[in-house]
Amino acid sequence: MNIGILTFHRAINYGAVLQAYALQETLRSLGHEVWVIDYRQPRVERTDRRTYHSNDKINLLKGFHLRSWLNFDETKKRTLAIRERFDNFLHKHINLTKPCTQESIPSMDAYIIGSDQVWNSAICEGLDPVFWGNFKHEDTSIILSYAASTSVKDLQKQTKEKLQTYLNNFKYVSVREQATCNYLNETFKLGNEVQTVLDPTLLAEKNIWDCFDDKKYGNKEYVLYFGARSCKEYPTVLYDKAHSLAKKYGCEAISINFNEDTPEDFVNKFRHAKAIVTSSFHGVAFSIIFNRPLYAVLYGDEQDARYANVLKSVGAEDMLVTLNQDIIPKEYDYTIINQQINTVRNKSLNYIRQI
Repeated sequence: MNIGILTFHRAINYGAVLQAYALQETLRSLGHEVWVIDYRQPRVERTDRRTYHSNDKINLLKGFHLRSWLNFDETKKRTLAIRERFDNFLHKHINLTKPCTQESIPSMDAYIIGSDQVWNSAICEGLDPVFWGNFKHEDTSIILSYAASTSVKDLQKQTKEKLQTYLNNFKYVSVREQATCNYLNETFKLGNEVQTVLDPTLLAEKNIWDCFDDKKYGNKEYVLYFGARSCKEYPTVLYDKAHSLAKKYGCEAISINFNEDTPEDFVNKFRHAKAIVTSSFHGVAFSIIFNRPLYAVLYGDEQDARYANVLKSVGAEDMLVTLNQDIIPKEYDYTIINQQINTVRNKSLNYIRQI
């Protein structure tokens, strides 16, 4: 079967490109021909892939933005270098279609929309019709979501009538968060029950990451810290906890360096870390994949649920720590956690096998 994936593959974000790769490889392992549809989501293009113009620097000076004017050349150079690293990853690892818009989505036997926060209205500036299955396709084509992520609060901003119309485009619906699953099942009339499934990074076989491995990260001991969002109450929480933990281990603390690290580097830093301190969903996911000692910090906001739910579902809630909780070195037995992950993985694979 020819399957097209619609997701945030062009976001300059480690989790976004790695989950796209993981879903692609999982579908390939099931015997499908798989493409990631090169849909250029308008807001992602504007924010993550800004186009530089010849008069940009002059306009900054005219607007008296002196600091931005002074830093313009260096900022542009750094931004384009980061983008090149992500584009190299896409070129090497992702099977892309030709670029397309809502009006030119290529014909496929099935479309899988997700994973990632494709239903997050803040990211998409409202509901993106493409990510809700609203595009021209063959009558025989199947549309399903896979681990689409957003909050109940975000969905409640939309009218139920509009959401119902969009949900009618899908033969099957699955999401990443249990609360979102419950809300959709309780609120809307759907042909099939909404399911919760694993993020593709946890769905895929562990060996898909082996081609990224770089032994240089295994030559030293370190505690890794990584956060995908800031904590207003305690801005330095990850840095402080990681350095405190590293001191107890007798090693250094390092972070993901967005200005230098490729997506492959991101994976390898998690693979070889002695322990991990994170507030990122995919930070938690890769800690689990590589069975690393994990300290997932709760900020007390609604985004905590993105990783707290996963850890609780596999019996690893003791890996969750609060802002003011002291953390100490601890070895985790992943035997039961891996068994639980495999159970949920099989359920998630069975969901995909419906197509």
